Order: sequence, then C-alpha cells, then structure tokens
Amino acid sequence: MQRKPALIAVLPMDNLSPNLDATPLVRPILQQRLTYKGYRCLALPEVDRILKENGVMVSHDVYMFTPQELGRIFAVKTSQV
Repeated sequence: MQRKPALIAVLPMDNLSPNLDATPLVRPILQQRLTYKGYRCLALPEVDRILKENGVMVSHDVYMFTPQELGRIFAVKTSQV
C-alpha cells in the first residue's frame, strides 16, 4: 500500500493553452480537488512565497530544481508552520 503524502504543494504550471487565464484558474481547482480527496495542501500564497524566496519568479523557473530539492525546500519551510 502506498503512503499518502503528508503535505502537497501545488506548484505553478506553464500555460500551454491559448487561454492566458488558464493557469490562475486551473491551479486552485487542482488544489481544491486534492483537498476534497483528503490530501493536506499548502496554501497557494505560501507556496508562491516559498518559491519566490528561492528564486522562482515565473512558473518555468521551477524546472531548475529537482523534485528532491523542491521536497527539501518545502519540508524546511513548512516545518515551522
């Protein structure tokens, strides 16, 4: 049986659609659905603040980190929450 993550950070996404409003619409919906499924999600403004503190200014900047590095960034920042 797979363990559920203790906390999920819904990261900004690249918008590959012609609709410029897609990203700000999709991210909160995704977080809402995860919460509905019983997952604990870090608030989007908190995710954005932590990313900005680590040099992420636009969604594509997230790719400069490995998943392991992102895990460490969020684990360290959220352990104080």
